[in-house]
Amino acid sequence: MRHLSRTAGNRAVVRLLQRCPRCGNPNCRAGEGCQHGAHFGGLFTPGLTTRPVAPYSEAKQASQQGQWEAEHMMPAAAWKHSGLPHNYADLPAISIGYDMHRGGQSGAGGGVTSTGSSTTAKGWSKLLGGQLADPNQREHAFFSVAADEYNAAFMTGRLSEAVVSQIIQTLNLHRDEGHLTTDQAGRIQNAIVDRWYRDKAQRQASREREAVYGLMALGGT
Repeated sequence: MRHLSRTAGNRAVVRLLQRCPRCGNPNCRAGEGCQHGAHFGGLFTPGLTTRPVAPYSEAKQASQQGQWEAEHMMPAAAWKHSGLPHNYADLPAISIGYDMHRGGQSGAGGGVTSTGSSTTAKGWSKLLGGQLADPNQREHAFFSVAADEYNAAFMTGRLSEAVVSQIIQTLNLHRDEGHLTTDQAGRIQNAIVDRWYRDKAQRQASREREAVYGLMALGGT
């Protein structure tokens, strides 16, 4: 696996790997052409940039040992269990933090669990494979791994709108590959974004309560 050091030149390479998450055109890396980007037309903060989301063979080039890894949101093992034709290198992948990839849920779900090597993760991939093979359950399989990705980011302190955008981008790539219909991808994306905004509102409310308690404590001294 190729690893990139943190130099200006290599950061330029990472940007080059990023294709537009809205139109998928590699010549429109951040919405220069279609006027959309990782912020999805204002759904997230304007000007938002993210780690690469691309076919695995491209996304892995942004890997850096101990810091960043590329992973298939839908575990490669699940594709193998499904019996569906696929190419490992061409499957959509997301560049995420090393700790999020390795320790997301202590073995319970998806590729973010010890790289899928635990007994629980192996069983999870087998279950997902069966759902992938069934057109009536495929949307549920993708919803499960999108939620898993979100939860792994939350549990490792990596959750941000950039990560949420990456999940949305990855679902778009699966849609473009024909793994999901536009409606299916849209329903999953709406659920993930709704969760993000609910969590964001709860965090804001918690900060406001803490500020009030702090003022009350100062007033009592």
